[in-house]
Amino acid sequence: MKRNLRAFILLLLVSFLMSCNQNPTEDYIELVGEAQGTTFYISYFDSTQTDFSNELQTILQEFDEQVSTYKSRSVINQFNDNVVDTIWKSKFPYLYQSFSLSAEVTHYTKGYFDAGVYPLIQLIKSSDSLLTQGNETLDSVLSIPRNFVLNKDYVTKEDKRSQFNFNAIAQGYSVDVLAAFFDEKGVESYMVEIGGELRVRGKNKQGKLWTISLESPNSTRENRSVQEMIEVDDLSVVTSGSYRKFQEIDGKKYSHAINPFTGQGVNHNLLSVTVVTKDASIADGLATAFLVMGKEKTIEFVKANDLYEVSILFIETNENGEFVSSYFGNFEKMMLVD
Repeated sequence: MKRNLRAFILLLLVSFLMSCNQNPTEDYIELVGEAQGTTFYISYFDSTQTDFSNELQTILQEFDEQVSTYKSRSVINQFNDNVVDTIWKSKFPYLYQSFSLSAEVTHYTKGYFDAGVYPLIQLIKSSDSLLTQGNETLDSVLSIPRNFVLNKDYVTKEDKRSQFNFNAIAQGYSVDVLAAFFDEKGVESYMVEIGGELRVRGKNKQGKLWTISLESPNSTRENRSVQEMIEVDDLSVVTSGSYRKFQEIDGKKYSHAINPFTGQGVNHNLLSVTVVTKDASIADGLATAFLVMGKEKTIEFVKANDLYEVSILFIETNENGEFVSSYFGNFEKMMLVD
């Protein structure tokens, strides 16, 4: 489920490893493919040299069938269309856990993350102009309840009009699922990347910490440019950005990042947020919420909740239109200096 026009992490690591003149110290297995409407890259070292590609592909396929809104007959689409009225944990564990994680992050961020904004997303996609509060259509969609009933066995809706989309957390969660698979198998070192959301553990094939390159907002598919480079171990790195898609109205730019409270795109100067923390699913949800909050509210939130395990990169535009980086937590300690 590649999130619409979200910023993604530029993985220069792959080309770096291929072009490096050093001989690999270990035999790493590399896998590349497609999942959730985007691509994935996996690199890992297993002392038994076991090829886990079939098991990994099965996990990704089952995840898609349950959680991806891009698959017309996925379980989440059937749930949204009221064809399925109950998500049983035993039958649809990935979708059930997506609801559970979303409820946790929504509660934690006081609603700045909200998987129930799917009707708003669909409305905005179909609208040619910005819909402001006071607009009858927007207000009607904003009034649709976003709550669901979650217990230890199943999920159901409180209102049949409610619809949910987990694009803002599911890629991170799927990365965690594959990382947990590797941990269970005793894999010593790995990188799992899906649509730019990633998690690493151990060392790369040169015996060094994994190097992650984060792209600049002016980076294009034809001309990649890097804003920052970091080294990480046993952590996840997720970026959410708003610089690739926006509407400009009366001189103001409104991004595709939707404020759940107003139904409008945000219009502050924060272009992207990169969150580094243990779980990719949590990093994914927080990055989405922080992009909506803006830098000042994000820092207030992180301090108020003592999130010392979370490191953040903010990229903003200044009054001259230049891209400016700022950091929170231990992010600067991870950075590579030229």
